[in-house]
Amino acid sequence: MKPSVKYKTIFLTLVISTTLSLLFSINSQAQTSSGSFLDPAILATRDVYKFIDGDLKEFILYTNKGSKEVTPDLNVLNANGRIGRPEELFTDPVTMETSGCAGEHFHGIIGTTNDPNPHGCGWGRVVQLTTEADLIVELLSSKLVTDFLPNEQMIGGNIGQLSLGFETTIENFINISADLEVQINKLAGFITDLKKQIRDKNITPKNGNLIISKLTCAKTNDERTKKLLDKLQKVFTSDDGSRKQSELFSSIKKVLDAKMANAIKCKEELQESIKKLQDAKP
Repeated sequence: MKPSVKYKTIFLTLVISTTLSLLFSINSQAQTSSGSFLDPAILATRDVYKFIDGDLKEFILYTNKGSKEVTPDLNVLNANGRIGRPEELFTDPVTMETSGCAGEHFHGIIGTTNDPNPHGCGWGRVVQLTTEADLIVELLSSKLVTDFLPNEQMIGGNIGQLSLGFETTIENFINISADLEVQINKLAGFITDLKKQIRDKNITPKNGNLIISKLTCAKTNDERTKKLLDKLQKVFTSDDGSRKQSELFSSIKKVLDAKMANAIKCKEELQESIKKLQDAKP
């Protein structure tokens, strides 16, 4: 290599390295110290994406809210292009070239350099960044609203109707016990899955502990409710019609109702926390 070419190569390498370092420094201002979530004020008018692989890993791209277009006026280094949707991977049987990309990705120009992989993942795959509040709402709201809380309320209502009268049968106890068992198992699986997601998504300990503690509270009260229900069933089936049976049934039923109310309360408190997070969004 000629000296002039050698020094020119070294100079260009230094320029590119320094430029990228500066760009990553500028980009990092958009992120919080955790590097996972953004200031809600930024997300009021912008969607924000981060490269998760490729030469620009950790680099930030901005688009207008709801848009997939990456424009130079919003981005450093004249980033200009589009966030591409995930595409099914396909290998051409003749050329053996692979196209498609398993995830959102960026196609376009960075600086003056064209897309290095226009038929694949372009400059690399990206993920849309969000606030922690958005993520928690996404993780929890649908399950709580459509599943756990309504089921809990239904079970609580059925327990409330139990009595020593003719309107209550052994089948009522069996059905409620089965419903509680399903609820407990669902909660156990949901808690295990949430713990993993909380770790993977770097949710702060404060919010992570709140989520798990409230769901664990509901599960614990469901388990205690089921044990009390079994005791109540034994009193019900003794059927001796004595005053002692009636008093025992009433005393167990009172505690049973309280435990079921506690289970519902735990979920309602978590739902209220989610609502506060939603209301706090800009």
